[in-house]
Amino acid sequence: DWQSHLLAGIARLQLLIDAYRNLEQLPDPLAADVRTLAGWTQEQDALREREGVRDLWQVVGRAQTQDDQLRVQRTWLHGEGSKRMALILEFAVGNQPLAATFTLGQSLDAELVFFESATPLRAIEKIRHGALPAKYSLPDCSTVAAVQASHAGRLAANPWLSEWPVVVGPVAPVLHADRLWLQDDERREIPVVASFRHAWHAIALAGADRLKIFGVWEGD
Repeated sequence: DWQSHLLAGIARLQLLIDAYRNLEQLPDPLAADVRTLAGWTQEQDALREREGVRDLWQVVGRAQTQDDQLRVQRTWLHGEGSKRMALILEFAVGNQPLAATFTLGQSLDAELVFFESATPLRAIEKIRHGALPAKYSLPDCSTVAAVQASHAGRLAANPWLSEWPVVVGPVAPVLHADRLWLQDDERREIPVVASFRHAWHAIALAGADRLKIFGVWEGD
């Protein structure tokens, strides 16, 4: 179905061009998204001057990717009180080591400042007040229908949003034609990306039970 993906991508690109031409007419948070997509950057020193969100933040996911000489580390945190998700991006070039700022399960009393956006997610750490014992259970989860509804609301605010971190569950991992799907109690299912290599591990981990799963939802 590459044709539909190509058409959708071209449509979003045209929408971005039209939005950039009318930047002054957009609400400030959405205008910040348009500028970011066009290549502008938000200065982190200036961001740290702003008031942040202090909460008990739990590290619920982390992933590293490499593109030529650039390595990117993504760390997702969940705020216990605010119920917000936050994404910390860290970069390393060549043999430069990636920062070991966060570990999976870590729980922090910290203040994060979010980058300006109609759907704020990316953040930087402003102040770390202290650490709590590590926590290896995921926060409250959502059904498949709730994940879809929430994502639709975010897309209405920011039509260029490509993905969002979610905790879905309780779900049972099931196989359909060698592809892993997650089925909730309402028997709604969402597919896991076809390149996922640990389908049988997930099924074995669940056994006869259901799981909470953290992942990045891309809308499909």
